[in-house]
Amino acid sequence: MLAGIVAVMVVLSSAAADQAASCHDLGFDAATLTCGTCELLRPMPDGPAMVDECMGCCTAGDDDDDDAQRYLSAIFTVCSCRFRSNPALASLVRRIPKEFPNVKIRDVQGFKMSLTVKADSGDDEDIPVESWSVDDIEGFLRRKLQSTK
Repeated sequence: MLAGIVAVMVVLSSAAADQAASCHDLGFDAATLTCGTCELLRPMPDGPAMVDECMGCCTAGDDDDDDAQRYLSAIFTVCSCRFRSNPALASLVRRIPKEFPNVKIRDVQGFKMSLTVKADSGDDEDIPVESWSVDDIEGFLRRKLQSTK
């Protein structure tokens, strides 16, 4: 009976390794990917298909949990050339210093929008937010940044 249990564990371990490799080939890190982040892919071209692939690689977890990863600070890289065509973005950038004191604005002409977040460990993570709505960016900052109060 013990040999049967060991055999099942070996098969399951092999299947998990195969899934992790498959997810890696798709561009996902199955070890750290939580299912709540998959929905952020929906507005992208081929978004629904990408969400389905993402859901096959993620682990259940509530990204809105207080226990979820929260970041110390962020740098929001944006091109001010977009403000004229996107007044909501301009408004967000004007509000950030007051509402999010731990977020710095970096205006780089011609650059795609991104957030560089700093974890407690000191590691930086670059998050491309070019395809996110202004509401998505603001919601992410509210959910994922540690309060400075």
